Amino acid sequence: MLDGDRERIFNEWLADHKGILFKVVHAYAFEHADRQDLFQEIVIQVWRSVDAFRGESSERVGAAQAPAGGVAEGVRWLSV
Repeated sequence: MLDGDRERIFNEWLADHKGILFKVVHAYAFEHADRQDLFQEIVIQVWRSVDAFRGESSERVGAAQAPAGGVAEGVRWLSV
Protein backbone atom coordinates (compact mmCIF):
# COMPACT_ATOMS: atom_id res chain seq x y z
CA MET A 1 0.00 0.00 0.00
CA LEU A 2 1.29 3.44 -0.86
CA ASP A 3 1.93 5.85 2.02
CA GLY A 4 -0.57 8.32 0.55
CA ASP A 5 -3.29 5.65 0.48
CA ARG A 6 -2.47 4.56 4.01
CA GLU A 7 -2.66 8.11 5.30
CA ARG A 8 -5.91 8.80 3.41
CA ILE A 9 -7.62 5.69 4.78
CA PHE A 10 -6.38 6.44 8.29
CA ASN A 11 -7.50 10.09 8.24
CA GLU A 12 -10.89 9.26 6.74
CA TRP A 13 -11.53 6.50 9.24
CA LEU A 14 -10.44 8.64 12.17
CA ALA A 15 -12.61 11.57 11.04
CA ASP A 16 -15.63 9.31 10.51
CA HIS A 17 -15.32 7.43 13.81
CA LYS A 18 -13.76 9.82 16.29
CA GLY A 19 -17.04 10.15 18.19
CA ILE A 20 -17.40 6.44 18.87
CA LEU A 21 -13.75 6.23 19.86
CA PHE A 22 -14.32 8.88 22.51
CA LYS A 23 -17.31 6.95 23.82
CA VAL A 24 -15.23 3.79 24.09
CA VAL A 25 -12.39 5.65 25.79
CA HIS A 26 -14.77 7.21 28.32
CA ALA A 27 -16.25 3.79 29.10
CA TYR A 28 -12.87 2.32 30.03
CA ALA A 29 -10.84 5.22 31.44
CA PHE A 30 -12.02 7.72 34.01
CA GLU A 31 -9.06 10.05 34.53
CA HIS A 32 -8.25 12.62 31.85
CA ALA A 33 -4.64 11.45 31.46
CA ASP A 34 -5.76 7.82 31.19
CA ARG A 35 -8.30 8.78 28.52
CA GLN A 36 -5.62 10.53 26.51
CA ASP A 37 -3.31 7.52 26.79
CA LEU A 38 -6.04 5.07 25.81
CA PHE A 39 -7.12 7.20 22.84
CA GLN A 40 -3.50 7.35 21.69
CA GLU A 41 -3.15 3.58 22.01
CA ILE A 42 -6.28 3.05 19.90
CA VAL A 43 -5.10 5.49 17.24
CA ILE A 44 -1.76 3.67 17.05
CA GLN A 45 -3.59 0.35 16.60
CA VAL A 46 -5.73 1.85 13.82
CA TRP A 47 -2.60 3.17 12.07
CA ARG A 48 -0.95 -0.25 12.26
CA SER A 49 -4.07 -2.00 11.01
CA VAL A 50 -4.31 0.02 7.80
CA ASP A 51 -1.61 -2.08 6.11
CA ALA A 52 -3.36 -5.29 7.08
CA PHE A 53 -6.63 -4.16 5.50
CA ARG A 54 -7.18 -6.34 2.41
CA GLY A 55 -10.41 -4.82 1.16
CA GLU A 56 -12.41 -8.02 1.75
CA SER A 57 -14.78 -6.01 3.92
CA SER A 58 -15.61 -2.35 4.20
CA GLU A 59 -12.97 -0.01 5.60
CA ARG A 60 -15.33 0.55 8.52
CA VAL A 61 -15.35 -3.13 9.47
CA GLY A 62 -11.63 -3.53 8.86
CA ALA A 63 -10.67 -0.58 10.97
CA ALA A 64 -13.20 -1.35 13.71
CA GLN A 65 -11.14 -4.33 14.81
CA ALA A 66 -8.16 -2.13 15.69
CA PRO A 67 -9.83 -0.20 18.52
CA ALA A 68 -10.67 -3.47 20.22
CA GLY A 69 -6.97 -4.31 20.25
CA GLY A 70 -6.14 -0.80 21.41
CA VAL A 71 -8.66 -0.95 24.23
CA ALA A 72 -7.37 -4.35 25.33
CA GLU A 73 -3.80 -3.09 25.35
CA GLY A 74 -4.77 0.15 27.06
CA VAL A 75 -6.82 -1.58 29.74
CA ARG A 76 -3.90 -3.94 30.42
CA TRP A 77 -1.66 -0.90 30.74
CA LEU A 78 -4.12 0.93 33.04
CA SER A 79 -4.39 -2.14 35.25
CA VAL A 80 -0.70 -2.14 36.11
